[in-house]
Amino acid sequence: MFYKKVLPVFLAVLPLVSVFARVEKPDFYSCHKKKGFVVPDITRQARGAASAKMSQDLYNCLAEKCTKRRYSFCVCKRCDNKSYFTSSYSVCSSIAPIEKLFLSRRMQRVKQSLESFIGISIEESSVPLIGACFGGGGCRALLQTAGWLGGAERIGLFDTLCYMSGLSGSTWALNSLVASGLSPTAFKQQLAHRLELTIAEHMRALLLEDKDEISIVLAKKVSLQRPMSVVDDFGILLARIFLKGLVANPYSLSLFDLSYLLFDGNYPFPLSTATSSVVKVPQKRRLSFEFSPLFAGSFELSSFVSTRSFGALYDKGVVQSNSDYSESLGFVMGLCGSAFALDLNSVIEEFCRGFLCTEHDGKKVGKNEAIISAFKGVACTLISKLGERLGVVSSNQHRSPKTIFMREQWGAASCANFAKGLYETSVGSIDSLVLVDAGFEVVDSDRLCLGIMPLLYRGVNLIYVVGTARDYNDVSSLRAAEKKAHLLGLKFPPITYESIGKTGASVFIDEDDLKSPIIVYMPGRAHQGYSLFDPAQEECTRTLNFTYTQREAEALMGLSDFIVGESKEILRYAGKRAVERKMKENA
Repeated sequence: MFYKKVLPVFLAVLPLVSVFARVEKPDFYSCHKKKGFVVPDITRQARGAASAKMSQDLYNCLAEKCTKRRYSFCVCKRCDNKSYFTSSYSVCSSIAPIEKLFLSRRMQRVKQSLESFIGISIEESSVPLIGACFGGGGCRALLQTAGWLGGAERIGLFDTLCYMSGLSGSTWALNSLVASGLSPTAFKQQLAHRLELTIAEHMRALLLEDKDEISIVLAKKVSLQRPMSVVDDFGILLARIFLKGLVANPYSLSLFDLSYLLFDGNYPFPLSTATSSVVKVPQKRRLSFEFSPLFAGSFELSSFVSTRSFGALYDKGVVQSNSDYSESLGFVMGLCGSAFALDLNSVIEEFCRGFLCTEHDGKKVGKNEAIISAFKGVACTLISKLGERLGVVSSNQHRSPKTIFMREQWGAASCANFAKGLYETSVGSIDSLVLVDAGFEVVDSDRLCLGIMPLLYRGVNLIYVVGTARDYNDVSSLRAAEKKAHLLGLKFPPITYESIGKTGASVFIDEDDLKSPIIVYMPGRAHQGYSLFDPAQEECTRTLNFTYTQREAEALMGLSDFIVGESKEILRYAGKRAVERKMKENA
């Protein structure tokens, strides 16, 4: 086990007394200036003031239920929706009551914004649930998602959204946006310069500037004997690239911490997706998992845990003693995102160099013989094995690095199994879940590379599906979503695939079923009214590319923004139809 090799190192270098003395989080956020943008000052005091603004029911629910040590619950359709958390395994509705309380805050804003957007008055009971889902593709998906959200804010669509769900690279944009506390437009603007460095340059800077912080984060995980993988390193890298300068504690900030920024309903509820790697189920398909600031779990397993306790040890739905641990936001983004979408060889080399070398760019750094000894052996082993894996790519064009990393679990994340003991299957008998990018899921030969499943499970009435495939004519992800929805008995309208790509947005409605969602599919296609920039032709938009110039990043985000603006009338029509169908459903 990796942690067995690393544990003695950190125990020798960082005595546990000092580690846990320093591991307590600093103020949740602090004020930073970055290229002219001022991040809101959300300290503990400000956070308390924000809590005071919430409804009493929501505040009590969070204070008494969510902030206690650990809670788990089951999701099924047999039960009522009055159950809250208990300290043991219990039952509640398919949408947890606390999530409904968050939505009630957001729906006040949604109603006003939707009335303004479609130009008609709406009764409170006729306000539809509206969500946007995004696809994968590494940094390409990140930038397209950020651009779409900026365009949605510009035309008044953003505040009509109740949910935003992502997969792979798009999850980096969704979670970083909420963590930043910025508007989508301001977030998009500060994002443009963050991808200018290469992976090697990011790693050198990280190890030069933040070695102490990441040592503390890793030491705590190692000391608690939590499973580790390359995703831990990847998550640290993502935290530096997308969170540093926006939050005071980028490496220890947790996904649960984002819940404090949802109190006032300023953001749609963010959802991130992943899938199982090697867990076998009767249908021989992967299980879908989702992560939100409140819960982590699987509708297909009918079990969730509080995000605050994701990473703790469970047995039969009850958290075990002395397992106080919560995975960081960086780790969750690495888990849900493309852990394969970078040069792992460079990352491993740079990570080890940070501990092996005595200087970086002429600046002295600490040298410790114990760290050198341990990391030298691990580095040689990992780089050697990685070279063997990559060597097969050239001999078989159909096996991409992505496939090799997944099969050999290079891009997989290991985390404590919260469903242990709950099922008489392999899922309930294992200690750790092995999860990968949800884009690895294949449904009948089509890759499901859209974060749409959480929205279908929640019965969202109108879904904007933002395609982030490099080839905008590739509709295999939407087809896979349709197939899986039918497989699981979820509502999905019939899709005319031949019509997709001819306009900026295509609307699909099942006129015979009011409970079926309206799907608005928006591919990331080039537009002659914008510029000559074509994502399908640009080298920078390849999935495995992690470096964009500011000009390239702005061009890709600008295209997504432009497409939203050009599709405003179609989006307005879809909104009107969603309200009409909701009124008929209530009649």
